[in-house]
Amino acid sequence: MATQVRELVRDRAFLIRSTDYGDDHLILSLLTSEHGRVELIARSAKKSLKRFVGSLDFLQVMECEFKPNPHGGLATLTQCHVQEVFEEVREDYSLSIFALQWTKLLSQAVQQGQNVSGLFMLLRDNLACLRLGEIFFRDLSFRYHLLSLLGYHLDFALCARCRENIGGNCRLYPEDGGVLCGDCDASHRGFELEIQVVKLLSGDVPSQSVEKTSYDKALHSLQKCFQSLLGIEFGDIDFNFPSML
Repeated sequence: MATQVRELVRDRAFLIRSTDYGDDHLILSLLTSEHGRVELIARSAKKSLKRFVGSLDFLQVMECEFKPNPHGGLATLTQCHVQEVFEEVREDYSLSIFALQWTKLLSQAVQQGQNVSGLFMLLRDNLACLRLGEIFFRDLSFRYHLLSLLGYHLDFALCARCRENIGGNCRLYPEDGGVLCGDCDASHRGFELEIQVVKLLSGDVPSQSVEKTSYDKALHSLQKCFQSLLGIEFGDIDFNFPSML
């Protein structure tokens, strides 16, 4: 739980973006447990041998202490310690590709100062589960729940208009909040989905049975949702899935 000590704030955080600033400093974007996305400066971070050594890295939970800027500018990072490292994910190339894609999604979809409840634990829990396998299913689950936490509750199990069960191939209309059945789809302009992909996205297919082909199609569907639902608000976002597959 975050606590405030005098002017300092303490919170758990993931690093989601890091940019060099001058010769010695870093501008950091943190996804914190209780303060949402926080932008701050880590002064002399690239030469400090005590305050930040080994702690300012991706795919690990950090215990951070920072001082907010009373004028609304960048906060200042004062202390940072590693609390939890997902070593198995970091040491496995395939797993780290997926995990870093999630970090990139968060850095692009969450605005500075935005505090969305559940995002920190979404990343933390999925990193903890990623090392257990079923990486295709875990990747789809992360992206689907990210959309949900951002306010886009897509329903792939029922028609978005008549609320009948989807029994066959259909078309995806993100602006309608999901898919339309053949009876309700008059325009036929949506993104076509096969019934197996619909079942996968709606959770009707066991995670162990997710194969590469179905994963590609389902992930492409979620990519369409991100572009349609977030593209206008957040601009051009790169939601390409891992190329190593």
